[in-house]
Amino acid sequence: MTVLASYPPKTVIADLGCGDAALAKTPILRDLTVLSYDLVSDDEYVIEADICEHVPLPGSEESNKDKKSSGTAQVVDVAVCALSLMGTNWPRCLREAWRILKPEYVAIVL
Repeated sequence: MTVLASYPPKTVIADLGCGDAALAKTPILRDLTVLSYDLVSDDEYVIEADICEHVPLPGSEESNKDKKSSGTAQVVDVAVCALSLMGTNWPRCLREAWRILKPEYVAIVL
């Protein structure tokens, strides 16, 4: 977490497969924007999404649940993939992480 805390304020972090959204609840990261995604959401911090298929990002794409994303949504500075890489479909998760990352700030934290 100390690596993430070194990023400048307003950095956008996508925590893919966040579990209980521990990053979003960490006080040391309070100046950063942490978007927490998991397959099941039972917490106000967690956005329910299949991160291996489509990560819904605010303001980046049309909201049409029936249509699979084909566009770029490069609005995230850092993608955190920890628990999301434990499944057998981990290559799809990495592909989705690359889709949402800004090209000039590419950083995937494993």
